[in-house]
Amino acid sequence: MGVTIHYRGRLRQKKDIEAITLEVEDLCKSAHWKYHLWNGMDENKPLHGISFQTHPESESVWMTFDKEGVLHNFFSIDGTVDYHDEEGYPWNFTKTQFAGVEAHIVVCKLLRFLGDKYFEDWKVMDEGRYYETGDATYLKQVMDFISDAINDLSESLTDIPAKDGESLVQYITDIAKRFAQRNPPPTPPEEVGN
Repeated sequence: MGVTIHYRGRLRQKKDIEAITLEVEDLCKSAHWKYHLWNGMDENKPLHGISFQTHPESESVWMTFDKEGVLHNFFSIDGTVDYHDEEGYPWNFTKTQFAGVEAHIVVCKLLRFLGDKYFEDWKVMDEGRYYETGDATYLKQVMDFISDAINDLSESLTDIPAKDGESLVQYITDIAKRFAQRNPPPTPPEEVGN
């Protein structure tokens, strides 16, 4: 649970795997981000590229590819999990909920830069809608809404006892309904041109 950025694509040229890896590695070194290089040598996980974290509380961003230049991650490369879209590309994802608004914006801006520079096919779906709209205020509202939901659920599970004979599903559904009545979700902004 939390704001996540989903992205997928295919490089314009297979040879760009090295260029994008070197560029992102240089950025990681400059920004002091943790990163891991993938050289394709693991026969079970033949990834080429780099994965990195822009913030300690953010999930890794995967700029890792199969030998054809299709973006993959640790789970999609061997078919462990099938996250393919209608074009046949696997979805990668990075949760930034616990890293905050600024870290989320950094990932979105970096994905836009890399997508424009290196990718032939590129698609991003941002649950915080920043990538599509550039609206940091709405992104903060969504992150706050989800944080409140997480905290509310945690407190409710502790403070509100289940009714006699109530199933676990009904108990959690009732808690979710109470939260929704108290906290309507933010209204999404209009999309801006990519």
